[in-house]
Amino acid sequence: MVQYWLDLFTPRTWEEARKNNFKLSGFRENRWSLVQKIQPGDLLICYITKISRFSGILKVISKPYKDEKKANDVWKTDSFPCVMDVKPVITLDFLHSVPASEIISKLTIAAKWGGIVRGSPNRINETDGNIIKKILEESAKKNIEYPLSKKVIKPATDDKRRSQKQVYGSPIDFRGLRHAPLNEMGVIYLFAIIARDLGFRVEAIGTKFPDCEAIRRIEKSDKWERIHIEFEYLSSNYKLHGHPIEGCDLIVCWEHDWKECPIEVLALSERIKDLGA
Repeated sequence: MVQYWLDLFTPRTWEEARKNNFKLSGFRENRWSLVQKIQPGDLLICYITKISRFSGILKVISKPYKDEKKANDVWKTDSFPCVMDVKPVITLDFLHSVPASEIISKLTIAAKWGGIVRGSPNRINETDGNIIKKILEESAKKNIEYPLSKKVIKPATDDKRRSQKQVYGSPIDFRGLRHAPLNEMGVIYLFAIIARDLGFRVEAIGTKFPDCEAIRRIEKSDKWERIHIEFEYLSSNYKLHGHPIEGCDLIVCWEHDWKECPIEVLALSERIKDLGA
């Protein structure tokens, strides 16, 4: 029986694989025990992180094996020594790759997607694999374009890792935080700084959806309520990541850009103004 597997790429590693005509797929050394379960005939569902897009399907044509030299000939800036020979079934460029928001909500694993996309390979059930394959086939056939809202990083032109200058958010000089957050981790850190001021007591933070469990003081009372929180840089990322409406009581973000959001939103960029930023 053919099995589907999630195969993660960055924009850089996807273009490096393209230059090799998608003849090889590779995974990290610490994933070897899982990689060995992939069999010839299985299908790899390709997903590009950073831009959150499904980019193609590769068919496995060999058993997995380790070949660091072969992997390094393809991927210049990272190590994926657990490899297998593949042939392309569908391969899309950045402009034609399908955004996660077009697919995730249709899957049975939508609620678990945030955990599944944290590493690869990860097995995808047949029902969801068929759904993804059908959507990618239709998109490729119709040559549908999805404009990019993010800058895509292309691979370096040589074998040397290029140094990148640190990028900072706007200066805010707020309680030891010099600059505004630029990502979800920055949002979590800022929330930790001001949680007490906002009436929260954090019970637990984890890596599964939702990110945080806390209790919140009910305004103008001595009563508290339990609340489940998901952290995002933009509130609209909640939808982009395929999270369900159920199971989350509050989205904590830096900027609120999802006007029709059915969940309560706490935008830290606005709240810190009330706290003297």
